[in-house]
Amino acid sequence: MSRFPVPKVLRRADQRVVPWRNGQGTTREVHVAPGPSPDRFAWRVSIATIDRPGPFSPYPGVDRTIMLIDGAGMILAVDGIAQRIEERFLPFGFRGESTVVCTPLGGRIHDFNVMTDRTLCSTRVAVSRLAEGETRSRPAPGSGLLACLTGKVTVAGADPIALGPWDCLLFDGREDADVTLTAVTNATLVLAAMDRRGAA
Repeated sequence: MSRFPVPKVLRRADQRVVPWRNGQGTTREVHVAPGPSPDRFAWRVSIATIDRPGPFSPYPGVDRTIMLIDGAGMILAVDGIAQRIEERFLPFGFRGESTVVCTPLGGRIHDFNVMTDRTLCSTRVAVSRLAEGETRSRPAPGSGLLACLTGKVTVAGADPIALGPWDCLLFDGREDADVTLTAVTNATLVLAAMDRRGAA
């Protein structure tokens, strides 16, 4: 039996705010998919708040994708090489073993983070924008998560689902139907689809 017959809704109000491993910031935990042991995840999606310069926590064995979702931008120094990130919704990947120092530009920023244990799975991160009133359908992604980053959308179904900023849909890999979205306002969405290592 599927864990849930339709995608599970993860509301912004229910997302837990936790400190970083190194205590230098906080992150909003959107979803953590368990790994083979209690201290190891298969994949994790979160939204971090950064308001001062500082190092990222190390995550050996993890591949990371980060994306600016609001604020003026940031400079990421990854193993001593500076990357200036000012464009919103543009995914940037790096390895969890890297030494990373983040300097926010112009005050507080928020970023969307996807982490995958590279021995267990990989991720494909894709951003889409819908204009007010636009309807778009796409196949269910298998295992993964669809996040509404800005605006409001409605997900079609017997019981339509309304998603606002930072609300998400969680897929467990058993949903076969297309996902049909209608933008109530201009909206930006991100899909983080997970591919299990060794899956057929």
